[in-house]
This record gives sequence, C-alpha cells and structure tokens, in this order.
Amino acid sequence: MSDDEVSVKILIPEWLSFSDLKLARDAHGRFRFEWFPIKTICEQSGIDVSNMRDGMEDNAIVLIVEWYLSHIGKGGARDPVADALIAEVLGRDK
Repeated sequence: MSDDEVSVKILIPEWLSFSDLKLARDAHGRFRFEWFPIKTICEQSGIDVSNMRDGMEDNAIVLIVEWYLSHIGKGGARDPVADALIAEVLGRDK
C-alpha cells in the first residue's frame, strides 16, 4: 500500500440487503441507487458519507461493487445491473 492509499473496513449491517440499494439504470444509461444504504454503511464503517456523495463518483461505485461481490460470495442472488456495472468498471481498466 502506498502512502496515498487508505485501508478501510466496510461494515454492512446484517439487516441491510443489497436489494435495498435499488440499483438501476436511468433512461440515459446512468446508474442510480438509493442513498440510505450507502449512508448506513458509511455510518457503521466510520466513513464520512460526503466522501461518497460529494467525492469522486468512483468512491460510491467501489463501495457498491465490493458490497455486491460480498453479497454473491455469500450466495446472494445475482443482479443484472450490478453485473453490468462490474463489466463497465473492468472495461475502464483496460
């Protein structure tokens, strides 16, 4: 880890479900989601929610992708919008 990187443990409450995010795409193809789950995760993890809301768009995307990977890793249902989001993120890295 470089001096510029920060490691944060993300804590997702047991009662919070990935589907609570209501991840969707709007008519312009942009990803949309409910902020309440993101805010809750930030509060539980000691993260300033403004880093997600007002910071780089990638901050919230990274959180959503990490949450989704954990969700499916625990046997949760796949989400086609989240799968598309991951495909786009991986496409950006090329």
